[in-house]
Amino acid sequence: MAKKRKVSKGTDKGFFSFDWNAGKSKKEGGLDYVAILEVFAVAVVVAGIGIGFYFLEGYVKETPSVRHNIARLKFESPQWVSQELLAKLRMAACDNKKEVSAGDETAITIAHNLQNIAWLYNVRVRIEGDTINIGCQWRRPVAVYQTANG
Repeated sequence: MAKKRKVSKGTDKGFFSFDWNAGKSKKEGGLDYVAILEVFAVAVVVAGIGIGFYFLEGYVKETPSVRHNIARLKFESPQWVSQELLAKLRMAACDNKKEVSAGDETAITIAHNLQNIAWLYNVRVRIEGDTINIGCQWRRPVAVYQTANG
């Protein structure tokens, strides 16, 4: 006849044991200090991770909002305006920057910069896709005085 295997009930314990009276007879009835230390150690580790994440959050850099660069500024200008003047106006509109990012504050800044130029008045700025359309009215010069410096 074959041997019967002994089936144990509830003896398969996980990594942590929370049986407060484990290893003691019913007569002793005291607390298991090892189990208390296990719970305390887990609590300390969890608290340490939380405090670590709190201090590491100060080293996280925020990424700027995604904006695309403007390829060009498009002026509505009369035929008598030279390309040299348009180039100077483009530089003045962008505060001498090569690339400008699209946004409401950019349009406001460009409009403010162009309002200060004596050649222009009634400046309107629209952002359409990859271009900034600048509409304005031009003051036609009565006379142009040219010096040796240009």
